[in-house]
Amino acid sequence: MDHPRATTADWYSLTQILGHSSNWPEHWHTILAQHGQAALLQQASRDLATGVRSSGDEHTPIQPTRHVSA
Repeated sequence: MDHPRATTADWYSLTQILGHSSNWPEHWHTILAQHGQAALLQQASRDLATGVRSSGDEHTPIQPTRHVSA
């Protein structure tokens, strides 16, 4: 039995939590597409807790997303 890819996401919530997707590390996009929103949030939580996101063999510090109230 084929399982559909986990591509449904609440983009408003993801943007509020993780910032705009154009600023995400590439592996977050892959996780979202292959495993869904819950898996993405788990990985993002681990990445943000360590302050490092991996992109291949290089590591780039994560810049926190700041939300400004109007």
